[in-house]
Amino acid sequence: MEARRAKRRARSMLSQRKYRANQKASNSQLEADVQSLEMSNLRLEARRSVLHDRQGVSDCMEAVREFGRLFERGYNPASKDWRHTQRQEAFVRDSFVSPTLHFRGKGGAAFLLEMWTTLTTSFGSVYHVVQDVEMVSVDDASDRIQLRTAAYYRLQMNAKTVERLFPHLLDRADLMEKLVGKTMNLDGHILLEFDATTHRVTRLEFESNIVAVLVAQFQSIEDTVEALQGELATDNFLVLLQQFTFE
Repeated sequence: MEARRAKRRARSMLSQRKYRANQKASNSQLEADVQSLEMSNLRLEARRSVLHDRQGVSDCMEAVREFGRLFERGYNPASKDWRHTQRQEAFVRDSFVSPTLHFRGKGGAAFLLEMWTTLTTSFGSVYHVVQDVEMVSVDDASDRIQLRTAAYYRLQMNAKTVERLFPHLLDRADLMEKLVGKTMNLDGHILLEFDATTHRVTRLEFESNIVAVLVAQFQSIEDTVEALQGELATDNFLVLLQQFTFE
């Protein structure tokens, strides 16, 4: 009986040693596989970076970030900081937007600057951040690069905001109270198509959920519907902010 117990203990100890040895070998192999995968990823990232540099993707991404930096506080052609205004205009017209881009009969650069003028002058203050820029595709056949970016807008509302964007609410003190002095936080999603040779935007799609932002602001669907009704003084500027495409 004692001999059988001793054999069982010996077999159990041997089995445990084999298990630990196998587990150690498995862990070592797993660590080696992880390291190999990490090195492969690094090589792929390096190759992709080189390819992007050759195709101009990095330059286009940097152009989007530069636009974000230049327009961080909006754009107002009547600004006292005329040097900064000139830098904004020169960048958009000479480096960022293709001269072939048009919207509603206007050149793309002129339309973009007009949009930013309306946005900036309609609010007490504007803060704009480009949060992320990523590549969507590179089409060698059409010489096009597509990028997607997310942007955040913090818009401070005042009496001028209501007067310009919601003139039909001026006699609604209850709704005015929900707007004046409050901040509108808006997330925008932008798809940009660049000419891979000139690195200029040839197509731009913008969309945001301005309706959801207003519902959160008013805490009422009915009040939001009323706010968006009527003829807005800025040619339906808020509706345009919901979604537009120019190419």
